[in-house]
Amino acid sequence: MYNKYQFIKTSTAGNRTGFLIGKSAYRDRNRAINTLLRKLNLEAEQYSFIWQTPGNNCVMNMAGGELCGGALLATPSLLGKFTGNTTITTAGRQLVATVTDRGQNLMYVKTTLPYSIVKDPAKRITVAVGRKIEGYKIILDGIAYFVTKEPLPRRKTRSLFAKLDRELDTRDAPSIGTIEILEGNRIVPTIWIKAIDTITSEQGCTTGSLSAQLAFPLKNGYWIQPSGELIRIGQTPGGIEIEAGVELLSDGYVYLNDQSVG
Repeated sequence: MYNKYQFIKTSTAGNRTGFLIGKSAYRDRNRAINTLLRKLNLEAEQYSFIWQTPGNNCVMNMAGGELCGGALLATPSLLGKFTGNTTITTAGRQLVATVTDRGQNLMYVKTTLPYSIVKDPAKRITVAVGRKIEGYKIILDGIAYFVTKEPLPRRKTRSLFAKLDRELDTRDAPSIGTIEILEGNRIVPTIWIKAIDTITSEQGCTTGSLSAQLAFPLKNGYWIQPSGELIRIGQTPGGIEIEAGVELLSDGYVYLNDQSVG
């Protein structure tokens, strides 16, 4: 016997998110994620569970419980059509994703995160990870970042992230990331999701771009992702605005053996 789940994959400025649709998939999330990570190659950088509630509303839970701006921006493409506004309950907050422009498979979406999403002001810090490196510690809801203009070790291993976790004193954060800032406002994001123990060099990162903007503010707020695409970070009276392009990559089904997925 197999369980059939709708699976949609999106790209937010290069950040590929795989969504399993439906509350039943979320109930089986532990075994489902184990199967997706260990046995299938769906070429997603991260996974999320999402289901619709009345109206253009939905509940979204990332596999590791983290806050993910890329998945948040992708949600309007998951309700069967490109909707103008979608209210998303995620990471204990109710947020809104708004489509600002659209094409056949591509749309531009923005969201505004409340300033309370930033738990502490950017703090300059020196960490010792093989050598001393200066940067900024950024604490957001559900994820912490170390942002630096200095090169970090090329290989991002679990032991490196565990050491960085101790240096930053972020053991309570469900995920941590590093953002290396290169010339020309380019960022290199790497994320460790603790609950599922994955380390991913992401092709696009919204909360990472937000953290880069907090640490090293740009007047125009445009950060170039590894994919070459742009994510814009701006400040409004109501909060921090994030805007990026979202592409619908695939829409189909995955079949998971019920011995793996309950």
